[in-house]
Amino acid sequence: EGLVVRSTDRLLLNVDGRHFDMTRRTLTAVPDSLLGAMFSGQHEGRLQPDGKGEKRVHIDRSGAMFECILDVLQGYSTGDDNAAFAIYALPDIQMEAMREE
Repeated sequence: EGLVVRSTDRLLLNVDGRHFDMTRRTLTAVPDSLLGAMFSGQHEGRLQPDGKGEKRVHIDRSGAMFECILDVLQGYSTGDDNAAFAIYALPDIQMEAMREE
C-alpha cells in the first residue's frame, strides 16, 4: 500500500541550522518548483531525516534566504497570485544573495 500524503501534513525542515515547521500545502504552492517536486509525495522515500534524532528534512541552503522563499510560498498557498512581488521589497544585499543562492 502506498504512502498517503495530504496538503495539511506538517513537515519539519532544518535549513542551515534553522528549523521550520510548514504544511505540505505551503511547500508545494508552486508545483513546478524544486520544493514542489520534493514535497509532492512522489519522492517521500528519498527524503532523509537530519540524523539528529528528529525527523527534520535537512536542506543545505541559506536559512535566511529560505525564509524569504517561504514567505512567498505562504502567500501563494493562501491564494495571493502577487506574492512574488514581495521579493522586490528586499534590500539590495538580500536580492543579490538570493540570486546567488
